[in-house]
Amino acid sequence: MRLKFLSQIISVIFLFLFLAEIVSASGDDDEYEVVRTAPTAEEM
Repeated sequence: MRLKFLSQIISVIFLFLFLAEIVSASGDDDEYEVVRTAPTAEEM
């Protein structure tokens, strides 16, 4: 049960990183996106 929950969290994190890549690729809020993705990079 715990392992399934953990894998779910990991998949959500990867999905968030993937969405962040798309947003930064569009070049909308570049600086804001860099600041937002910095903490997640540290956690990994």
